Amino acid sequence: MNILSQIDIEHIQFLSRHRLYDHLKNCLRDPHFSVLKSIVRDRSSLCLEKIRCHLSEKVEILRLFQLHLMTEVFLYGGRLSQSTRHWITDQIDTKLFFPETNIDLMASGRWAVVPAILMKNQCQGTVRYFIAGAVPDFNPKRLWPEWADPLMDKSFKASIIAAKSASEKASQASEDLSLFCYPLTIQTRALQFSGKSMGLSMFLGFKKVFCIEDSTNRLLATGGIDPHGNILKVTGIFHKVQIAKSKGFRVVLYPSSNRAFSEFSGMTLLQVSNLEQAQMFSALYAPNTDNRLILFSEMLNNSDRFIENLHAVPHTWISWAVDNKKTEKIADFVVSNPRLFKKLVHRFEEGLLSGDVEHSRALSNVFPKEKILKEVQSAPLTSFKWFTLNLALSNHRGDVSAAVKWAQHASGLAEQALKADMESVADFYNHRFILLHNRFEFNPDLSGGLKHLINSLENVYEKHCEIGSPTFPALGRLYGSLVQNYGFCGPDYLEFTEDYTRKARKALGEQSIPEYKDEWLRPFNYLTYAYLDADRFDKATNSLFNYLEITTFTDLWLMLPEFSPWQHAILARFLADTGNGENAQKYFHWGIKNINDIKKGEHPWQLWCFNMGRIAIGLDDPENAFQLFSRSLDICLSQSSGPTIQVMALLPLSGLLSLDALKYETANIAKKIIETAARELNSEYFSILEKKDFETVLKIVLEKPERLFPFTYH
Repeated sequence: MNILSQIDIEHIQFLSRHRLYDHLKNCLRDPHFSVLKSIVRDRSSLCLEKIRCHLSEKVEILRLFQLHLMTEVFLYGGRLSQSTRHWITDQIDTKLFFPETNIDLMASGRWAVVPAILMKNQCQGTVRYFIAGAVPDFNPKRLWPEWADPLMDKSFKASIIAAKSASEKASQASEDLSLFCYPLTIQTRALQFSGKSMGLSMFLGFKKVFCIEDSTNRLLATGGIDPHGNILKVTGIFHKVQIAKSKGFRVVLYPSSNRAFSEFSGMTLLQVSNLEQAQMFSALYAPNTDNRLILFSEMLNNSDRFIENLHAVPHTWISWAVDNKKTEKIADFVVSNPRLFKKLVHRFEEGLLSGDVEHSRALSNVFPKEKILKEVQSAPLTSFKWFTLNLALSNHRGDVSAAVKWAQHASGLAEQALKADMESVADFYNHRFILLHNRFEFNPDLSGGLKHLINSLENVYEKHCEIGSPTFPALGRLYGSLVQNYGFCGPDYLEFTEDYTRKARKALGEQSIPEYKDEWLRPFNYLTYAYLDADRFDKATNSLFNYLEITTFTDLWLMLPEFSPWQHAILARFLADTGNGENAQKYFHWGIKNINDIKKGEHPWQLWCFNMGRIAIGLDDPENAFQLFSRSLDICLSQSSGPTIQVMALLPLSGLLSLDALKYETANIAKKIIETAARELNSEYFSILEKKDFETVLKIVLEKPERLFPFTYH
């Protein structure tokens, strides 16, 4: 619950002493006013005695004050200190309000504030609050306390009972949680709550405490619910909206069977036709999302609308729909319909290519691979593309175990897909190479299937060249993957790396197709790493200049702010390896000055920090070296890093060891994470971790980092 205002117990004492009863009641009937935050045991006990004295003739207000304090205990739960909770039980006889249980049990439940509009007549009314809870190990005889019974008429009670039944059905409620509610109001024998319009609001409140859902506290719902869970029309909607607005609410949910409002200044009015829609609107609403909420509701009921608007709604909404099992029918229908399935794959690819990883991940979860596998025979090529795109997504997220499974599914269809779409198969092999490299599997020998694909693509490419079209991106990208593969295999395969670099650049339209410029420049990046691993520094300089599009280091400095992470990474590695004195010093000072303006939360910034630390050591700057190695280590071991990045923590750890600045606790924590990651990736490749003690491993990495981390991995 968000606190809208805070009052202290001395303020309550002031209001009661000066008999400002109306203002006092308004404060106490609003659960968003917090009193307990100001409790100081001895002083507050004295204030409470004075309040009791001042309200001796207004017992109903005193009891409202006590009920308000207990309500705060329920709503704030563990956020209140034990001493504050004990103070409440010492000062208040809780059995007067909840005789069937005790305050500690009630406080262990989950509670929510449920606003309701209380109409005095057709045109006038106010907002009152019910408190809804789901309490463990509590089996009350009734849904509300006995003292609340005379406050509600038969219709009102029926709406709450219907809301309870509907929420239990929608939530598949646990047997050890019992629903309970009560009004935060003056306890009289007079009727205060009537009609059926509280049903929808109570349903949302009960659903919230059952499912621990979050929602805005500026939303109010009105509408009846019948025993079958249908939303019923209510009266006085216009005046209820006016009242809600006057009390600070900005969103009102109301039945679609009521007349729609064309516009109501300062308010978002959303009609709901069923409880699922109401629940979704309540859970997902944020300012300026009303039109998209209506669209999303339509998407969940129409497969074509869902696919057409995949990228029009937030990924968090899609994840919510998956978690709440709102997408299962959509998934079944789309996957079993070849036209829609093909359209889905196309839209999914668009999102992935745009770099929207979180959205792509949410969409992938809508269509579990178990559903796709059932339809492989009827749509093998579309299924192959879906598996390949999810392999790419898993690679990007660093989820190696998921990538392995997607690759296995795609591999089983590659031969069949080759008969229809060679370029899609080439794309698969590109992503499969990334997976192998992420697992530290570096193999110069190409499979028969890959050789056949390359031969087929080269035959097509030869015909392209004959007609004056020497650009073939599918083959160029595959050549680029081969450049990486041979680069990882080490200096013994440098000729292969050089050869495929030339081929990749040509097939990607070097100097002739500006749209592919980033792609035909990229092989120069890979070639520079390969030359550095082979200690061919002159050639590394030439390929670096080609990649950065400079002719001398003089051209470099004005371009630095516009460089990509990959350009900064290779530049730091080059300067660290070559010991390029004046230029290394100049770049280092620029990097230190601008370090907070560069995004350093993900790959390859951990390698940039590591190599900048190496430069700092060369410049006899151990203080900055320590800071850079430490930052590199933090990135490697962050929760967002996958195992491929986690094992790279050996690099900055070796740097800290060289500075004699590696703490035992740090090394021990890192060692456990690295060993777990190594086992997940490739235990044979990292067998040195089992054969040698950890300090020896770090010394080996310090002396020859390429032994474990070749090419672009250091």
